[in-house]
Amino acid sequence: MLNVPNDQEWTLESRRLALLPMTVSDTAELHELFERRDAESSIQDSIPPSLEDLQARIRRWERRRSPDGAEIWLNWTLRLKHDQTAVGRMQATVTEAWADMAWVIGRRFRNQGYATEAGRCIAAWLLESFSLGEVRATIHPGNTASQRVAANIGMRRSGERTNDAEEVWTYRR
Repeated sequence: MLNVPNDQEWTLESRRLALLPMTVSDTAELHELFERRDAESSIQDSIPPSLEDLQARIRRWERRRSPDGAEIWLNWTLRLKHDQTAVGRMQATVTEAWADMAWVIGRRFRNQGYATEAGRCIAAWLLESFSLGEVRATIHPGNTASQRVAANIGMRRSGERTNDAEEVWTYRR
């Protein structure tokens, strides 16, 4: 069974961002950031309909492990280093074989490279920390913004599709 890292181990930094383990105290700020349904996202159901739904979701994520214990769930709040403003979130579902990554960036913070910057940092950390051979993302074929982010992270289309017709993108060592 995979070991869940302590919060200190997966508190990360990139050039402009602090990538912090998401906690329920982030709920109100993240809900406000993602109120608009047009946030740039690789996640189909990324924005819960209410503050209470988001709070419940974050409480589940704070367990850091799937109910069956087979997966580690890591969720980061992406904050600007200079003023701690939340710009988005990233998540990773870690299995024995690979990690699935996903991201959501608030509308007003799009096209500034934050998803790419955080994604590169997290992908490298996941590969190293869990001795994985692959990090993946599943992206809707019409989501060109997330496709650009995946490509900028270093991911490539694998040719695989999910049951929801999403494309599987992969990053390998």
